[in-house]
Amino acid sequence: MNEVEARLVRRMFEMAAQGHGGKAVAMALNQDGARTRSGARWGSSQVSAILNREAYLGWTVFNKRDRNRGGKANRPRSDWVVVKGTHEPIVDEELFNAVQEGLASRRTGNSPPARSGSSWLLSGLVSCGQCGAAYGISDYGRKKAYRYVQCITYIKNGKEACPGRRLRVDQLEAAIIERLKGHLLTDENLERMVRDLNRVIEQMAKRGADRLSRLRRASQEVAKRLQHQYEALEAGAVNMDEVGERIRTLQAEREALAKEMEEVGRQKDAKELEVTVGGLKRFREELFEVLQGDSLDEQRAFLGHFIQRVVVGKAKVKVIYNGIIRA
Repeated sequence: MNEVEARLVRRMFEMAAQGHGGKAVAMALNQDGARTRSGARWGSSQVSAILNREAYLGWTVFNKRDRNRGGKANRPRSDWVVVKGTHEPIVDEELFNAVQEGLASRRTGNSPPARSGSSWLLSGLVSCGQCGAAYGISDYGRKKAYRYVQCITYIKNGKEACPGRRLRVDQLEAAIIERLKGHLLTDENLERMVRDLNRVIEQMAKRGADRLSRLRRASQEVAKRLQHQYEALEAGAVNMDEVGERIRTLQAEREALAKEMEEVGRQKDAKELEVTVGGLKRFREELFEVLQGDSLDEQRAFLGHFIQRVVVGKAKVKVIYNGIIRA
């Protein structure tokens, strides 16, 4: 990796640590003319892959991918073989760990809104359907009565680069909110979500039960091996000097398995719940209250959970929802 690529990787990690998602990072890189090694534009999946790669810490990780699952899924971290200091790091552990915490928070739905000084509600969500660039505040109209947004490509390079489409901020925000209310968690969506969520909970519970069963079998096997060592000692077939270390290792293994079984048991108990339509309807009302509130950060985080992006075309504005909503 050359220094230009290294600087690009560090920039991705620094932006992610500041709270920017993969999509926002990719958009910033593309706007600055950065390209992948193949010359393509950056996408959120490519950024995410880089942010999850321990190689940039100067580590080499073996046994990370699960070949039984096509090599596309990771094994449990406890199965990895990590060799540190195999090459020059690009980022330090403090930055890498901060980014991993942020990514984990996003995956569990607890992510904070991206840090932004913009008072525009849809900042970071709107893109141009003609060139793909983000939308930003372009001007404030006559007497600064209203704010307007326009394609960044148009703002920077003029209509020759992209014809763009200028929109009034308050009208765009009101239209998107009304459209969201019309689609968000309708009764049909609620019923589908209840089915999907309960199916996932059931699958998770089954996986937990299977894992607990495997741990119990492993614990029983360790107990048998320990018993054999004790019996050999009692019979005088071996002495403590010969088997002492082996016994200590087996005892430690048994304790570790017991702790893991306890943790799996707690997780299994926590997953024994059922999602109901009534519960989600109450949740829907709480979400609508957020849209009526005064907190821009809460509203922006709310929209980010349900709207993937808003695409401004030549004549129409298209809202692309996350998987939770069917438009």
